[in-house]
Amino acid sequence: MDSEKNTNGMTLEDLTGMVQRGFEAMGVRFDGVEARLIALETRMTSIEERTRGIEVRLDHHEEILIAIRKDISDLRKEGSVTEVSVLDLEARVSRIEGELKLTS
Repeated sequence: MDSEKNTNGMTLEDLTGMVQRGFEAMGVRFDGVEARLIALETRMTSIEERTRGIEVRLDHHEEILIAIRKDISDLRKEGSVTEVSVLDLEARVSRIEGELKLTS
């Protein structure tokens, strides 16, 4: 009975082989997709690590700028620098903040 052909001329063995080959082909495709996902996950982890490093450096620069602003304020209160020097320092800090896209 296994070798009987249906109206399309296929036997049950033919159909079974077709289904089996389809599953095997899908397995190969899924293996490829899995490998690409693993590679993508590795790249994302690397990007996250680099982003954390950048954030740490920006935080450090922001702390430095805050300290400079405080120094400017202290110097202004002490009157130990000229107004031109303070304005120059403020302009430099503002330029650096703009380059780093930091806010006050």
